[in-house]
Amino acid sequence: MSDDVIARLRRKIVVASLAAVLASLVVLIFAINFAHYLQTDARLRSAMDEIANELDAGHNEKVEGDSTSREGTEATGGGRVIHGGRKSARTQYASRFFCVFVGSDGTMSVRSKGNGELADDEASNLAQRALASGGEQGYLDDYKYVVQKVDDQTRILFLDCTTELQSLNQLLVVSLVVGGCAFAVAALFVHRFSHLAVRPLEESARKQKQFVADAGHEFKTPLSVIATNMDILEMDLANQPEELEWIDSTNRQVDSMKVLVNDLITLSKMEEQEVDLVHTEVSLSDLAFESVLTFSQLARTQGKEIVSSIDEGVCVRGDEPAIRQLMAILVDNAIKYATGGGVVQVEVRQEAHKATFLTRNDWDHGVPPERLSSLFDRFVRAEQSRDRSGGAGGYGLGLSIARAIADKNGARLEAIEDDDGRIVFRATWGR
Repeated sequence: MSDDVIARLRRKIVVASLAAVLASLVVLIFAINFAHYLQTDARLRSAMDEIANELDAGHNEKVEGDSTSREGTEATGGGRVIHGGRKSARTQYASRFFCVFVGSDGTMSVRSKGNGELADDEASNLAQRALASGGEQGYLDDYKYVVQKVDDQTRILFLDCTTELQSLNQLLVVSLVVGGCAFAVAALFVHRFSHLAVRPLEESARKQKQFVADAGHEFKTPLSVIATNMDILEMDLANQPEELEWIDSTNRQVDSMKVLVNDLITLSKMEEQEVDLVHTEVSLSDLAFESVLTFSQLARTQGKEIVSSIDEGVCVRGDEPAIRQLMAILVDNAIKYATGGGVVQVEVRQEAHKATFLTRNDWDHGVPPERLSSLFDRFVRAEQSRDRSGGAGGYGLGLSIARAIADKNGARLEAIEDDDGRIVFRATWGR
C-alpha cells in the first residue's frame, strides 16, 4: 500500500467522520428547534382557543393591560376572571389579539383590536390573505390566525406572536452557532487523531516496502549465479542439442524473474514518500515521439502498427526519466494487448492548461468497464488478454509502476473505455 493510498484513506476517514458528525448535529438542531416550535405553536393555539371560547360566551369587552391579579376569584365567563391565580387568555393577551368578522356579503368588521398600531385596513388585508390561503389556521407576518364559523359569519382571530417568533429565531441562531462551534472542534479533533486510525496500515506498508526492497536485492545474487551456471552448463553441453532445450527454458525463466525483481524494486522505490526525482520542464511531445520510434519495430514484428497524433511543444513539469518510463510502459502495454487490426494510437494533446498523453487500442474486454481501475493494482491482469500463458507475458506490475510514476509527477492516470469500445490509458497533467 503506497503512501498516497494511505493519505487518501486518511482523507476518507476524516470526511466520513465529519459527515457523520455534521449529520448528527443537523438532526439534533432540527429536533430541538422543531420541538420548540411545536411546543410554542401548541401554547399559542391553546391561548387562541381560550380567547375564542370567551368571545363565544358573549364577553366581548376590550381588556387593555390589566396586570392586577386577584387570587381566589371564581370564573364567571368574563375575560378578567382569574382561575387559580392565573389570568385568563383574553386578559393576558388583551393588547395582542384582534378578530375580523366577514359577513355573507363579504363585508368586514374589525373588533377587539387591542393593538393600536395596526390600522383597520391592515387588519382587513390580513383577513383577506388568511381566507385566500384556504387553511383553518396558520401564520401571516407576525400573527397566528384561526378561521372559525360563528353563526352566519366567518371570524378570523389573530394573535400577535412577535415575542414567540423572536424566541424561535433566537433559539435557531444560538443552536446554529453552538452546532458550528461543535463541528469545528470535532473537525480539529478528527484531523489531529485520524493518523491513529491509519497508523497500523502505515506500519504494515512500511514493512512491506522494506521486505520487497530487501527481498529484491537478495534475489538478484542467486539469479545471477543461476544464470552464470546455466551459461557454463550450456557451453559444456554444446554437443548435446537435446539437452540445450532445458537450459534455454531455465534461462528464460531466470530472465523473467530478473524482470519481476527489478519491477518490484522499481515499484517500491516509486511508492516511497521521498523518492529521488528531479522535476524540470519536460517536453511531452519529444518523449512521445521517442517512444513511438522506439516501439515501432517491436509492433511490426508482432504484426501491429503504431499510429501517432502528437501536438508539438507540449510541456509538463516532472522527472524526465520517470515520464519516459511511464510512456514506455503504456505503449508497450498497448502493443501487447491490442486486438482487432492491431492498431495502437498514441496521442499528445494540449488543451488550455491541461496536457494529455494517451494510448488507445482495441482489446478483448477481459475486464468489465466499471472495474478498469483494478488494472493498476499489483499482479492484476485481465482474465484472458493479460494471461501470461497467452504469450503476452508480464506479471501485472507495469501499470502499477505507471500509476506510481504518474502520482509522483503530478499526473492523473486512468483507464477508460471510449465510445467505440477501445481501451484508453490516459495520463493528464493540469486541470
